[in-house]
Amino acid sequence: VLASLDQLEVNLATAAVSKAKAELDLAKAELVGTQLVATFDGVITSISVSTGDVVNRNTAILDIVDLSVVTVNATVDEIDVLSLRIGDTVAVVLDALPDRILEGIVEEIGDGLNVQGVIEFPLTIGLTPPEGIELIEGLSATATIVINQINNALLIPLQSIGGSFAQPTVDVVSDA
Repeated sequence: VLASLDQLEVNLATAAVSKAKAELDLAKAELVGTQLVATFDGVITSISVSTGDVVNRNTAILDIVDLSVVTVNATVDEIDVLSLRIGDTVAVVLDALPDRILEGIVEEIGDGLNVQGVIEFPLTIGLTPPEGIELIEGLSATATIVINQINNALLIPLQSIGGSFAQPTVDVVSDA
């Protein structure tokens, strides 16, 4: 059969095979570049594109949530914000888990916002989720941040304090 083909046909067929191989190699190289690999384990929560959509490197393709990282969004009054620091510990109680105090850390303190005449600063609190419990988005929480602590001191209710600034007194109630 090869004897019946002239050299021109063989050269054309060889060139077509070489071109097809080059196109296949290029397609394989481009396919490697389309593989998306997350830097962390997580769950895909939304996919923003469909097969055939044209995308570029700035196109948001999907959202992945790392279930091991939970954040609480909170606000703090301008009176207290200067006492806070990134890294401060936070005690968080979720309404869904009222008997557990979860440990968190202040991760971000945002710029002040005027909310009906009151300046509030948004906080992002990183939370360590409890073992064996998968937290879902939208849970209500109460966060407590200790901004000043004095050890070995006696706490007296304000209603018990009397007298003057120069001569303060404390009302003591006894059972005797």
